[in-house]
Amino acid sequence: MSDARPPLAPSEPYSSWAATQCGHGCLLGRHPDTGAVVVIPMCCKNWTCSTCAPRLSRMWARRAATAAPERFRTLTVKPDWHVSPRAAYEALKQEFSKVVTWWRKTGGSKKKPRPRVLEYMLIWEIQPSTGYPHAHILLKGDYVPDTLIYSWFRNAHIGEKAGQKIEKLNSPEHAAYYVTKYTSKATGDMKRLLGRNRLIQASRHFFNPPIEQPSDKPLFGFLWTWLRVTAADALMTLIKHDHYVIDPAEKTGLLMLLPTDCDYDLDRLAYGLDPSILDNPTLYGPPPDPDLQMMALKSTATGVTLDDDLFAEQPLNF
Repeated sequence: MSDARPPLAPSEPYSSWAATQCGHGCLLGRHPDTGAVVVIPMCCKNWTCSTCAPRLSRMWARRAATAAPERFRTLTVKPDWHVSPRAAYEALKQEFSKVVTWWRKTGGSKKKPRPRVLEYMLIWEIQPSTGYPHAHILLKGDYVPDTLIYSWFRNAHIGEKAGQKIEKLNSPEHAAYYVTKYTSKATGDMKRLLGRNRLIQASRHFFNPPIEQPSDKPLFGFLWTWLRVTAADALMTLIKHDHYVIDPAEKTGLLMLLPTDCDYDLDRLAYGLDPSILDNPTLYGPPPDPDLQMMALKSTATGVTLDDDLFAEQPLNF
C-alpha cells in the first residue's frame, strides 16, 4: 500500500502503535462462552487525522442535533490586550466559566439574585488572520443579554465586545451545521494551542439525557485479537458472508454480533492466519505481547455503533 507506514519499535507505547494502524486495523473481541463478537476500529481520535476528524465531526454534529440547542454565538478576544494566543485562550476559557457560574447563580442581578439555567457546547477555533482564539458556543436555557456579556468581558480585559450577536437556531440541523463547519477547521496550530485541553467542551447537562460511554463491564471475559483488515471489512465478512447477526439488546453501545448456525472459524480473520486478506505482512504488525484487552477497553468510546457513518462508502446489507 502506498500510504503504509512501518510498525513502531516495541519500546513505543501501544497507543502510539495503535495510531499508526488508524483506519487500517481493528480489534476483534470474542466471548468464549457465548460466541458474541465485538469489532472496534483502530482510531487515533485526533482532530488533525484525515481518517478520524470527519468521523468525530459527524459524531459531535449528531450529538448537537439531538441536544436541540436554542441559540448560537461567538466569543472573541482583543489581541492587543493579550501577550500571546495561549494567554488569550486561557483568559477566555477562565472568564467564560465564571460567566456561566455567575449567571446560573444570580441571573445577572445583585439585588434580587435568581437562579438561571444555562447549558452549552463550545468549539474552539483559531482566527487565521490573527492566530488568536475564538469560542463558538451552542446554548440552551435562559437567555443571557448581550449587554451583560459585553460588560463582563470588557471589565475582565478580554475584549471590547464579546463577539457576534446571538443567533437563534431554528432546527437541530442548523446546530449540526455549525458543529461541522467549525470542527472542520481544526489544525495543528489549534492542537498546539489547546495542549491537553479538548477542542469541544460541553456542560454536564447539555445533552439530555446525558451521553453514557460504554462501560468496560459488558466486555468482561472477551478474548481479543488484532486484525489487519479494517473494521468495515471485518463486519462485512462476519455479517454478509458468515451469517452473524446484530445483537438486538445492544448491551455495550457498540455493534455486537451474535453467531447463528454457522461454523465459521473467527481465527481465520486474525493477524497472519489468512493470507488472502492481508495487504502486506511486512508492513503492519503489533508489537510483542500487546495488551489488546486494555486497548479495547480504552477504545470503546469510538467503537462502531449502529448509527455510525463508518460504512458511508460501503454500506452493509443486513
